[in-house]
Amino acid sequence: MTVKIAYILGCTHSGTTLLHRVLGAHSRILNLGSVKNLRTAVREGKKCPCGAPKLEQCSFWQAIDEQVRALDGRSVFDLDPDSRWARRFATDNRVLFQAVAAAHGVQVVIDSSRRPSRLDRLRQVPGIDLVPIHLYKTPPAQVHSWEKRNRPRQITVSALRYWGKHRYARQVARHFPGALRVSYEAFCQDPETETARIARALGLAPEPEAVRHWGENPIHVLGGNRMKSQQDSVIRLDEKRRRELTAAEQRRIDRVCGRVYRQLTAGQPEATG
Repeated sequence: MTVKIAYILGCTHSGTTLLHRVLGAHSRILNLGSVKNLRTAVREGKKCPCGAPKLEQCSFWQAIDEQVRALDGRSVFDLDPDSRWARRFATDNRVLFQAVAAAHGVQVVIDSSRRPSRLDRLRQVPGIDLVPIHLYKTPPAQVHSWEKRNRPRQITVSALRYWGKHRYARQVARHFPGALRVSYEAFCQDPETETARIARALGLAPEPEAVRHWGENPIHVLGGNRMKSQQDSVIRLDEKRRRELTAAEQRRIDRVCGRVYRQLTAGQPEATG
């Protein structure tokens, strides 16, 4: 049994939670959030976003647990999808993704762990078909997201961070002929078009109605920011960086990040921002 995994690459504060929530509203896609966080969520007794006090008390995760026990004899709550040991990493991820697909009858499972290093390791796992989705903001918007609370601002440091993270993500994504790149700004401006493009790349028919009501369904994701609790379906493009970054700061960011950003946007839908 081969399971298709939509793996979201990106930076913190880049819109990955919004993206995986909107995509997860599709009837044939199941959104797990940041799969690498499973062991931590269990160990720390984290509450499920659906409202269950713990994952172990959530019917969504209990259904997955039954499938894991049938496949492997262990509990899903004993798995470590972020194990540093290669054999356990491969086994636990394969078992988890197959159990999720079987328990909930979906064609695609979303892993929004973001890390290129995890995607690179997943390439070695049999039984999964990976489709990377590389999400990126414009460099000023991303740097502003990281630096808006810092005084003094470390603009150059954050610009170098942007350059390094997206360069690494591009290098790993090149191993996958079906890899996608998605502009955060383009996604916010026209989510139906961008979501339809992604759905077709995943072999699914677009569901525009799901995009309009993505915030209404209960979710059971691992990790994510406060947007994982959002219950309306409004998508807002944050334009604060236009007002809060000086012209000199924006020029400095472009000097560091301009080349990698142009590589990301090559052949991509245009977006203002």
